[in-house]
Amino acid sequence: MKKLLYLFCFVCAMAFSSCGTSRHAAVFRPDNVQLNVAMDDLQYLGECKISVSYDTYLGLFTRINEVNGQPYNSLERNSADIQPFGGILSFGPINLAAFKVLEQYPNASYFMPVCQTKTTTKLLMGRETTITATVRAYQFK
Repeated sequence: MKKLLYLFCFVCAMAFSSCGTSRHAAVFRPDNVQLNVAMDDLQYLGECKISVSYDTYLGLFTRINEVNGQPYNSLERNSADIQPFGGILSFGPINLAAFKVLEQYPNASYFMPVCQTKTTTKLLMGRETTITATVRAYQFK
């Protein structure tokens, strides 16, 4: 019985030691990267208003009506994410309207959303929403 217990302990020790792996990866980049930009480093190019209007039914189905005052055509879809790290323009259908800013100011290197308004009209089994935003375009000197 003792030999069987020793054999069982030996098999368990071998099984647990053979399953263990260790990995080590060295990262050769700094932990924190920072770029200080002041308003003196930027040149103001202009301001642009963007808007999108859409309907939501039953909280699930969304139908886009207008993008920047033009009827929306889902076959010709242009979108832009002018804030890749999040912010007030980083969600939903407003990214479809942000393409207008890139068309007006193609040589801009920095975009700053100034304000955003969201107007919602509640309907019987849904809602009608209009999002309007003002975006300023800047270029590095």
